[in-house]
Amino acid sequence: MDTYSILKGYSVPGVVTGKPIELGGSLGRFEATGRGVVITTLEALKYLKKSIEGAKVAIQGSGNVGGISAEHFRRLGLR
Repeated sequence: MDTYSILKGYSVPGVVTGKPIELGGSLGRFEATGRGVVITTLEALKYLKKSIEGAKVAIQGSGNVGGISAEHFRRLGLR
């Protein structure tokens, strides 16, 4: 962001994701992608006319996206 802003001559925070809140970042940004995975999965289940009851999910990795997704799926009762 710094280099791009210097080249433009003014601050351009929109070119970078994952910024601290003090620099224009978003609250909840850490969880955003993992939540998106869960929302997309729930929409796919609706489209396929499948119930979440008894559903199992497979998650690759337990970092930012996988870990957050796993926690939200667990809260919803998925295994």
